[in-house]
Amino acid sequence: MDNNKKTVVYARTASDKQSFDLQLEAAKPFLKGVREEDVVIITE
Repeated sequence: MDNNKKTVVYARTASDKQSFDLQLEAAKPFLKGVREEDVVIITE
C-alpha cells in the first residue's frame, strides 16, 4: 500500500499588515523531506 499521508500548512491573516508569504516561508524548515505533492496549503 502506498503512503498517502498529506501535510497541511494553514496560514491566516487578521490584518493587511500580516503576510501569507512570511508565514509560508516560516513553515519551510518543517517541510524538509516532505514531497511537494504531499503538501496541502490552506490560506484564509
